[in-house]
Amino acid sequence: MDPLAELESRLRQRGARYRREPEVLLVEAQDDEGFPVVLSGSDGEWVVGFGPDGYHEHFDDPAKALEYAVFGLSDGCRLRTTSRFGLLRNVVVEARSAEGWRLVTEVGTLGFSSLHWRHTTTQRNALFAGEPGEAV
Repeated sequence: MDPLAELESRLRQRGARYRREPEVLLVEAQDDEGFPVVLSGSDGEWVVGFGPDGYHEHFDDPAKALEYAVFGLSDGCRLRTTSRFGLLRNVVVEARSAEGWRLVTEVGTLGFSSLHWRHTTTQRNALFAGEPGEAV
């Protein structure tokens, strides 16, 4: 399975904006509320990145990498970043469930108390429909 070719095919069907290089596919944010998603790799290791702030996950299984990239491009995923004065504090990936939004993963970059961090941005894509409870 070639997850780059599969994702590119799905994006082409939807008329999405993206750039393809030999081992990288960058899906641009399709609107002001979205975030970019990157799928890169080859046979040994795959990386999926969300947003401009460097959040990424590694995968050995190309099918899992494709699944996570599609999740990031769906309306069932949202990305929240917290910062102050332009300094990133953390990135939170959430999945929509029947009860609301649930935490998938959180990556912190600075260890300061969150009481001092005031600016939170929430972004969400909608290229694909994500089912509530769809786990990644």
